[in-house]
Amino acid sequence: MRTVRSHPVALGQCRQWLRTHAPQADTEAETSTAEAARLVSLTRAGDGEVAIAPRLAAERFGLEVLAADVHDMPGNATRFVVLGTSMAAATGADKTSLVVFFGDDRPGLLLKVLEEFALRGINLTKIESRPTKTSLGEYCILFDAEGHPAEARMAEALRSVHRHVAELRVFGAYPRADGLHRGGDLAPAPARRRRRAGLSAAREGRWR
Repeated sequence: MRTVRSHPVALGQCRQWLRTHAPQADTEAETSTAEAARLVSLTRAGDGEVAIAPRLAAERFGLEVLAADVHDMPGNATRFVVLGTSMAAATGADKTSLVVFFGDDRPGLLLKVLEEFALRGINLTKIESRPTKTSLGEYCILFDAEGHPAEARMAEALRSVHRHVAELRVFGAYPRADGLHRGGDLAPAPARRRRRAGLSAAREGRWR
């Protein structure tokens, strides 16, 4: 193997295997794993070019599979985004993706946002900060939350978060890939009051 072609993420996910089995090979980043397979299919067998791609791509472009399961971590998975003009209906096993822009920076603002979800028993499966590219040091926060805006607890959480931030955008909601149901709808008022009291006590250093 002289050259290994693939998408940059796939190359990174197979770094250890490449170091062990093809330390002499150069790597070339392509726009997709399928494109890498297509480009390799245009070369001659003796050119030493290979692609890291799905087996389906090998079948599609008439390539021989030289090695399988070359990823470093068996649990690796790739998310794909489906764009549409309307939000998917709630299934009871959903996730919601959103972004918040804080505007004025002040102490405890992120904590207030997180509390709105915690108060309602909503699990956040992803929290990622990204620069807004409007001014130095200004970031937006991306969230993936378990639930759907059609559920009362999620709708209430989003309304409450919106009061704390300059802007909130919901990208969409979609069924979970694993189909797992996570909790019910909005917690009863007494439970919410107990959670709110517990959070207030924690902020003041009074643990319950």
